[in-house]
Amino acid sequence: MDHKRLGRRAAAACAIVAIVGIGSSAHAATDLDAAKRGARWITTQQAPDGSFSDPHPAAATGEDLAAMIAGEVTGAPVDDALSYLRAHGKAGATEGAYTGWIIAGIVAAGQNPRSFGGVDYVKILHSQYNATTGAYDSNSFLADLIAANGANAARDALPAQALAYIDAAQCPDGGSAARTCSDGSDVVTTAWAINVLVASGHGSDQGVGRARNYLTHVERADGGFAPSSSSNFTNSDATGLALSAINALGEDATTTPWAKTNGNPVKALIALQTSDGSFRTNKDAQAGNLMSTVNAVPGLAHDSYPVLPANQKPKTTPTPRPTQQATSGGGTTQTAAPSRASVTVDGLAAAPVVAHEVSASSGSTTSSSKHHGATSRGDTKPTRSPYVLGFGGISTRPGGLSMAVWGAIAAGCAGIGVGIWFLRARLR
Repeated sequence: MDHKRLGRRAAAACAIVAIVGIGSSAHAATDLDAAKRGARWITTQQAPDGSFSDPHPAAATGEDLAAMIAGEVTGAPVDDALSYLRAHGKAGATEGAYTGWIIAGIVAAGQNPRSFGGVDYVKILHSQYNATTGAYDSNSFLADLIAANGANAARDALPAQALAYIDAAQCPDGGSAARTCSDGSDVVTTAWAINVLVASGHGSDQGVGRARNYLTHVERADGGFAPSSSSNFTNSDATGLALSAINALGEDATTTPWAKTNGNPVKALIALQTSDGSFRTNKDAQAGNLMSTVNAVPGLAHDSYPVLPANQKPKTTPTPRPTQQATSGGGTTQTAAPSRASVTVDGLAAAPVVAHEVSASSGSTTSSSKHHGATSRGDTKPTRSPYVLGFGGISTRPGGLSMAVWGAIAAGCAGIGVGIWFLRARLR
């Protein structure tokens, strides 16, 4: 017996196992790093007063603040954004979507939206809700979802009529449209619908499964997403928001069905990141774009919407995706993982979930400029932990190897080495 050859084969086997294991988890370190770089770039776009340039700066500041928190930004950029919102947030909370973004940013930073700078933003959002239609913002369906995201951030239970409004807006193909289904479903609005429904405790609703199927059907060969079926290019905004929806579903975007022959959503999104950390809107863009970067960061940070602060990680792990099972009548029934809203969260500043029904609002505005969260600009979230434990990127995310498995591999390799040494000594 060639003991030297046996030893070399054993060592090679251990090396292969280690390489395969590290390779399977390396993406976790890569996408989180990309998110951090993107978040740091966002801070370079911040004005001295803590705001971000936009026709609606308070809403934009809330939105961008949530993205910075997702990318683990701390310190002065966060403090400055909060200072701006304390001074100008109330004046900017003029419509449901704007109020929703302000609440989302406040909550992401670990503050209480019911008492922030002397203002109760949740009360303002209640006043903007129309109990007759179920809409928080009647300007568009996308605007309503962003407003509802604010309610989820505040752990304010969505009224039954609000849920019915979201359900009724789903298009026949399972997707959702920013305005009406006659315009065609789009990835951005569909991703927002999934985030809102899962965060509000309705992840097992049949509509969520249909929306998921829509995303799987429109995903591109490179693993990315285009804004709509009429677009023929992968877009950072659509891909980032789709990735957040995949996270909300508790799925790993680097595995089936999201992994395609030429890539996956994570790889496709990182391909659009520039050397300074910003994200281009698409491959033909010459430079990074603030709104595209804001939409890209949370998904790459393993976040969904609304973003939670780092110290409010839930005591849970990502859960399996909803699945459909055939029924005896030829239809399907939906089964799903527990909702994120049912997960225990430590230290949430906002009050516990409170259902509300308020009188119909008669003062809705007709502004057509709302764009937050759309393809031009970019949320409760159970998993914001980065899944990475060091040691060269060893991952605890789904599909990665646990520390126990790595320990067993190390022990096994050590045992093989000792055994071969002992055998060679005995046979000399």
